[in-house]
Amino acid sequence: MAISYLKKHDRFKTNKIAVAVATTALIFALSPQAWMPYLTAFTLLSIAGLIWIHKIPGDYSWAPALPLTLAALTGLTPGLANANLIAYLFLSLTLGAIALYTLNRKLYVQANSDPLSQLPNRRCLNEHAEELAKRGQSYYLLLFTLNGIKQINDTYGFAAGDRAIWIASRKMLSTIGIKDFLGRNFAKEFVIITERQEADLSELIETLEANIHSIESINKHNVSMGIHCGLAFNESARDSFSQCLQSASAALQFAESQQLSHAFVNDSILESVNRRNDLEQGLRQAISDKTLQVHFQPKYDCQQPDHIVGAEALARWQYKGENISPFEFIKLAEECKLIADLDRVIMEKSWVLGKRMQEKGIPIKIAANFSPTSLLNGVSLLHMVQDIIRENDLDPQLIEIEITESYLAHGEDIKNQLQVLRDMGISVAMDDFGTGFSNLGQLEDLPLDTLKIDKIFVDKLLENPTVTEFIVDLAQKLQLQLVAEGVEENQQLQWLNQHSCQMIQGYLLSRPLPEADFVALLEQNTKRPAALKIAK
Repeated sequence: MAISYLKKHDRFKTNKIAVAVATTALIFALSPQAWMPYLTAFTLLSIAGLIWIHKIPGDYSWAPALPLTLAALTGLTPGLANANLIAYLFLSLTLGAIALYTLNRKLYVQANSDPLSQLPNRRCLNEHAEELAKRGQSYYLLLFTLNGIKQINDTYGFAAGDRAIWIASRKMLSTIGIKDFLGRNFAKEFVIITERQEADLSELIETLEANIHSIESINKHNVSMGIHCGLAFNESARDSFSQCLQSASAALQFAESQQLSHAFVNDSILESVNRRNDLEQGLRQAISDKTLQVHFQPKYDCQQPDHIVGAEALARWQYKGENISPFEFIKLAEECKLIADLDRVIMEKSWVLGKRMQEKGIPIKIAANFSPTSLLNGVSLLHMVQDIIRENDLDPQLIEIEITESYLAHGEDIKNQLQVLRDMGISVAMDDFGTGFSNLGQLEDLPLDTLKIDKIFVDKLLENPTVTEFIVDLAQKLQLQLVAEGVEENQQLQWLNQHSCQMIQGYLLSRPLPEADFVALLEQNTKRPAALKIAK
């Protein structure tokens, strides 16, 4: 139906019109002169009827003048009342009309179709929705996105990506029925406006999924795609196309975030998506304005638990009076590709504090995290850290970078970056060690100073210390320092002390503290003899 909608203005092809014109001209040439006005009027009325029936866009204000002109030529000017001459005049004028018809048809199709997929575009989708609204016809709007296009573009080039979109659009056309109107919204988003019943929608989506998900060969490469779909219902077409599309977009966002094949919009989804969009806007602003807060969790000497030997910087964000969970806003930053900027803000703020404390005679090494997601987005950890040090005149000896085991997947590139950082005097710690199933051979080659035992192993320490014992033994063999995270019980502290763990952090000794409280704790800590050390 989508293609026929665009072609309804093209049912009479140019070649057919040419045949009709030639035939009409022949009739004019062979007919008696007395028939001329009637043939002329009939033919011109037929053309006007075609224009009106098919609603061909364009300016036809000249049309009423044509029959009058020909009538004058045939009836009022006897000297020109020659059948052959009238036929030639008619033929010329009709060919002009055909040229205008063809040009307007071409412009109409260009304005209302997508050049890549040859499907109706958003403007045409809106026009179709308005036609349904005039009839008060209810409809469902399905907004779905193609998964895998970015990977195809990045791996095989944009030509392959365009080819994939074209193949997907042909599969969609072969799937839809007479009650469905298919168009391309933009990029990798497509829309189906359907008059089907709700019970039939699941079958339509499943068929689309199955057809699109099948592996295709593009430029001799096998690629696969998938879809996420958001659905909205426009009862009696009360909402505009734009409003319905916005509702379906909210459902699509929800489906993507929850890794669902499709989702039907409801109040809960709208609230969730609106909150997410609001948080994204607020987070962008907070990163730009550098208003994110940094809390610091002290690291303590395991043998002397009242001695602070370092700290970990943790991002905190308060938005509209609400403390947003770090899990929520960090995940949001990763999804929106803001995580590298967020990491930079936290690094800079925490390390500048370290510089201020050093100037006060309280040197403190502060660790900051760098998300592996930033590496996937092409951000260089090395360049970021070097820029921060240069711009703020920092001492690399008081800086520590915390990475996770997922860094191992980046091979030699990240290894070389970490090695340069270590050569500068910066410490490198492996955070959450043991949760990512590291390749121990890769771990041995990675330039590290410290392993951090994850809290999940510390929690099981007293009942089943097997994994923690393995990590302690590994650190000793690799000559790495150990930090135990999430220490909350004295028995855990005692066990770690007995097994030569150098540092601990956790609620047993201190929660993460706002900057002012952390500075006060450091100043108080330095009043005791030999209270503050720098972890080597």
